[in-house]
Amino acid sequence: MIRQDLIPLEDRAAWRQSLEGIPHGFGHTWESCRAAARSSGAPTFLYRFQDGPARVVCPLAERGQGWTRDLATPYGFGGFAGTGGGPLFRHRFRDFLRRRGYVCAYIGLHPVLTGGDWAGPGEAHVYNSVHVLDLTAPEETLFARLSENRRREVRAFDRARSEKTVELVEDRDALARFFLDHYEEFYRSRSASPLYFFSRDTLLDLFALDNVLLLGAAGPDGIEAVSVFGWTPYLADFLHNVSRPGGERHSAPLIWQAARRLHARRIPFLCLGGGIHEGDGVARFKERFGGERRPLAALRQVYDRERYAELCRLAGVDPEAEGYFPPYRNPRASAGTNEAPALAAGRGWR
Repeated sequence: MIRQDLIPLEDRAAWRQSLEGIPHGFGHTWESCRAAARSSGAPTFLYRFQDGPARVVCPLAERGQGWTRDLATPYGFGGFAGTGGGPLFRHRFRDFLRRRGYVCAYIGLHPVLTGGDWAGPGEAHVYNSVHVLDLTAPEETLFARLSENRRREVRAFDRARSEKTVELVEDRDALARFFLDHYEEFYRSRSASPLYFFSRDTLLDLFALDNVLLLGAAGPDGIEAVSVFGWTPYLADFLHNVSRPGGERHSAPLIWQAARRLHARRIPFLCLGGGIHEGDGVARFKERFGGERRPLAALRQVYDRERYAELCRLAGVDPEAEGYFPPYRNPRASAGTNEAPALAAGRGWR
């Protein structure tokens, strides 16, 4: 018997139970999705599919109200995860969301949890790439895979620690205080997307989790940089990094120290993410850790063509526009138009 439903955040027990036995990432967890929802304010669900032994899950956040409702995957690497579903799964998924009254959905596909028959022809759009470390190799092999510059930075950090000029900090309270005190200024200085400007409640929720790792580096004047990682038994994600001016030099050593700790926990993969744009400086920085480059893709599905076209018309955008999806939720879409007031709700998700 086929079962499909949406588990709300309010049902934490069912959410967690639905993930049992399914390889999943930090972005699939109730804790990660709840933290994201505390910033977005979006009603958030775990889609659950079961057909005999086949089980598939996918976190989804709802945007808009009434006739404007659509869906997107919450912040982080989520998307589909599961143990099967068969070639008819994607049709059942689309039919389910159509019957629920959604206009469309933007569903990020996980770069590590691949293999499912998730995408129909032309639905998967590759928009970036990420770098993934295989932590199943011995630590000596992981170190050898680092670029020459990365190895030099790690050795310099280790020397500075032995000389007591740099300290590796693991005090969660101190690291959380530093992050909260500096993250807004840090992201503004880098013209970061609004997606990174989380509420303090979101960050405090994350920092309290046992499966979130915080590591920092301190110099003579205190903490200079903090890096944050989330993990499940199946894989880990590099979530955030914040530093004071000059603290950027600790970024590579902190990732290496995190990789060592996750390796010791037998976490098989560490997803470092990618750049803001393909091949930019951030992407090249992550590439030099010697991981595998994997495509980052998303599904763009339209369930109600008539409503989709009308929402695009009201926003003054082309329904077939490339880039931001859906185009009527692009923050720039309403510039110079008489956009319908209903479209003002639920913005800030790509």
